[in-house]
Amino acid sequence: MPTRDYAAEMATYIETRTPEGDYVTSKVAKQIAEQVRRDDADLLTGWLMLNATSLIAKQISHSRLVTRARSRKSLKQSRFADAANAFESGNPEPLQEYLDKLRYTTPGNVSKPLGNLTGADCRFIASTFHDTSSTMHFEAVFMDALARKVPSGTVRDHLTDAQVSELRANVADAIQRRSAAISA
Repeated sequence: MPTRDYAAEMATYIETRTPEGDYVTSKVAKQIAEQVRRDDADLLTGWLMLNATSLIAKQISHSRLVTRARSRKSLKQSRFADAANAFESGNPEPLQEYLDKLRYTTPGNVSKPLGNLTGADCRFIASTFHDTSSTMHFEAVFMDALARKVPSGTVRDHLTDAQVSELRANVADAIQRRSAAISA
């Protein structure tokens, strides 16, 4: 049983060493890692041991995203169409590259290759991508609207918190109205 609360201690350590305002996360992380290694190696070791499972899971997810991004570049749509046509003609081999390489996360956080997905899995994944797409669309429209309001300087120079909040609400309303008009 650890005598230290590594999670709370490290959270405080990081929080007190993270600057206010603008910073580059990777540079700050490097500085904090070097400092904790020097000042309190036991804290770093204990925190890493406590978080090993989570850190490894994040690395697995990151590796999967990298593989999927590489696959999107190398497995072009025209090649997929050719592979699908070959499959329909009785040659499943070209499609195996897609069915085995591309992995997706299904309900229950289960990672499966494309070839093992059920219809329900595909609907869940499509819904997740639609939600992400909608969120990214909203943020893009909001940032475009902000850019129009900030011809120079910073957002803080031109807008209050209340004005930013009102702008976000107006953008959300505009997107919702546009979406309803398209659906009608």
